[in-house]
Amino acid sequence: MPQRTLASALPQQTLLTVSPDDTVQRSAVLMAQARCGSALVLDATGLVGIVTERDILNKVIAESRTPDTTRVGEIMTPKPICARGDMPVSYALFTMREYGFRHMPVVDRNNRPIGVFSIRDALPEELAGADEIERHAEYVANNLR
Repeated sequence: MPQRTLASALPQQTLLTVSPDDTVQRSAVLMAQARCGSALVLDATGLVGIVTERDILNKVIAESRTPDTTRVGEIMTPKPICARGDMPVSYALFTMREYGFRHMPVVDRNNRPIGVFSIRDALPEELAGADEIERHAEYVANNLR
């Protein structure tokens, strides 16, 4: 079976973006309306971060910050690791596991965002492919010692 690319695996929905100056409250409302777990953070220069449900939970709610006065730029993950649309899904899943995140911005050749890949977008066989890549990486690392 040929490997799906991230571009082909992206859900068919409008790209959700917010500004670093937007409030967390506004971002949470937009994310809830769009039924997605993240929003890309853009400024005049382009992609500067990603804000996720996890960021809101851990950096706002858990710290008793006020969502309607806290700015996205204060809690976002800055300079997120991005993937190109032609990357195989299993490689993206491996990267996401390796760095411990569940949403990965996908960019075109000009580094413009085209979507966000979520672990939920993966098929079972792609998750198995990521497992195989992880086993191979561990094998190589163990044999280089």
